[in-house]
Amino acid sequence: MSDDTIRLVTIGRIFRRRWRLLTILAVVGALVGYGTSLLFPPRYTTAASVLLPGAWEERELLTQAEIATSSVVVDRAAATLGWTGVSGSELRDRVSAKAADGNIIKISGTAETPERAQKLSDQVAQQFVAFAARLAGDDTDSQASAGPEDLRKLVVRTSRRITELADAADPGRPWRACRAAPSSRSCAPRCRAP
Repeated sequence: MSDDTIRLVTIGRIFRRRWRLLTILAVVGALVGYGTSLLFPPRYTTAASVLLPGAWEERELLTQAEIATSSVVVDRAAATLGWTGVSGSELRDRVSAKAADGNIIKISGTAETPERAQKLSDQVAQQFVAFAARLAGDDTDSQASAGPEDLRKLVVRTSRRITELADAADPGRPWRACRAAPSSRSCAPRCRAP
């Protein structure tokens, strides 16, 4: 008999003697695997890419990636999605963004199904684009744009508030003096309307 035959016979004897233990170990392993699959259901991750116009430096792209996963953007996405039992703070843990090559922000969303993961990443990307446009002053959302009368009211309220703050800071100095020296930051709090 060769060594291989002797080894196979030895292994066969071990199996015959310990078949109960091996069966128990196999059943326990199957139960642990099943329990783990129940506790940790599968997660699916999808990504949406946003191409930023113009030239961007590395640090600016990293800032844009941070904005894409900010609470403002993710909360708006959560409100738009309207998933029951899922808040913006929970979605923040499921969303990530990173700067890719060529002015691209890659936004990834993780959810229980592939469809929900795709909806999540798409909605966060849409909310990021809308929020970035608002920050840049390029708001093209027709619902968000105010009519001329609303803008006039806003200007009047803002002017009143500036006057109140200026009077509270230093009632003796006119605010127009500060406009002559825009680089002087020290006079800005003391400016007031004539």
